[in-house]
Amino acid sequence: MSRRWYCSTTLWLAINTVALVAASSFFLEFTPTGLEIKAQTKGKSERIDALDKLDSYVAAGTFKNQDTILSLGSSLALSAAGLADYKVFGQPKPDSQSFLTYSGFRYLDQLLAEHKRDKKIETLCLSQGGNMVSEDLLLLKAALKAGIQPRVVIILTSPRDFIDRLHPDYLKSKLARTILARLNTGFDFKRPLTENFENFFDQVPAFNQRSEIIKYVAKISNKSANNETGALERFKGIKDEPGLPDEQMRADYQKRYLPIDRERFKQETDALKDINSLCQEKRIPLLVVAMPLTEDNLELLPSDFLNQYRQTLNSTAGMNSLDLTSDSEFQSADYLDAVHLRSSGGIKLAQKIQAKLAKIKF
Repeated sequence: MSRRWYCSTTLWLAINTVALVAASSFFLEFTPTGLEIKAQTKGKSERIDALDKLDSYVAAGTFKNQDTILSLGSSLALSAAGLADYKVFGQPKPDSQSFLTYSGFRYLDQLLAEHKRDKKIETLCLSQGGNMVSEDLLLLKAALKAGIQPRVVIILTSPRDFIDRLHPDYLKSKLARTILARLNTGFDFKRPLTENFENFFDQVPAFNQRSEIIKYVAKISNKSANNETGALERFKGIKDEPGLPDEQMRADYQKRYLPIDRERFKQETDALKDINSLCQEKRIPLLVVAMPLTEDNLELLPSDFLNQYRQTLNSTAGMNSLDLTSDSEFQSADYLDAVHLRSSGGIKLAQKIQAKLAKIKF
């Protein structure tokens, strides 16, 4: 009797331990944190906004009846698309939290629709501050697994996306770990226990509603703490106006750029090649865009590396590359700061993307 009691008690404890681990994994891995538009940085709160955007898009289900343009990139892509749409359509408001979670590029959709009237076109921007190319690859894989078959994939990139020294180690960011857990299937003893339980619950239909559950829990928590405006206060918003030279940003990018991390550059370059190979395998056109940057930012980079970066993009995507790195049509008035485009720059960017897609017979 005592032995049976011991065994049953051990089993009960094991089951409860499993439940606690799964629950902690659920909330720790999928609760969005942080509202600032700054890049992901070691030692600071990390976000998974891009994955939340994907979940919301899939839950809406509208992609089944339209052509989806999948756009990938960092906050450079986010600010350009969001502010262009704000200028043309009045949304999203750049001083609201919704700006950080905005997933569209309606102005680009409008330009493309003028030449493609057979089916509705909608851009899904899975951009997030601080994303590296390897995380763009994971987001592409996650989108494909979710059933999205993009009409075209556009990756909006910059040198930082290949060499950021302040970013978490390769595939160690919260976003990367969360997507990897979702993509992996089956129990793997080489992976942490929490990742294996994440994989299991990801196969349960109810678990696909985690975004809605998390939002509901967050809403209750905010009400009970009476701090519904606290999150918005942490994100002070941005102003759609030309920015002045910022020594603090210059110093920050100098830390992110230098000295050049050659090993990370190779890893991220390989990720770009994998994106190209995956798109070829799925017969999805790929457009690689080298985002425009100010001279103030470009001069921080060694000339040999900058040339290598541009050659890498051109050699990987070939005719399907659009190098805007030093494009003279982007003037100082088109930038919020040394790297982010404001509305006028975002509008120019959309026009150049549309023209390039027309050339490659999109």
